[in-house]
Amino acid sequence: MAVCPLEFLNDVLVLHENQHRDSWGGVRFIAQYVSQLPIRSASAEAKVRLAELAEGATKVEGAELAEVEGEINRIVFGLFGLSAEEVALVTGE
Repeated sequence: MAVCPLEFLNDVLVLHENQHRDSWGGVRFIAQYVSQLPIRSASAEAKVRLAELAEGATKVEGAELAEVEGEINRIVFGLFGLSAEEVALVTGE
């Protein structure tokens, strides 16, 4: 299974450092820290395509799902301007 680029790019360690456990053991994120994460804005076209892909992903499985996830990943990698070398690092390829 491919690494979800948003999970990777948001960096689990950064998220971990910016969360706090409440008294019931739940996790809450502090807005002033989480707002500093580098989330990119997508064009209207990319948003529509990502929504279509996400909807389609709920209706497929196996190899088809892997193809949909791959296309989502490529769009997100493009939003972050990742080079081929950086994409290989993210995907482990």
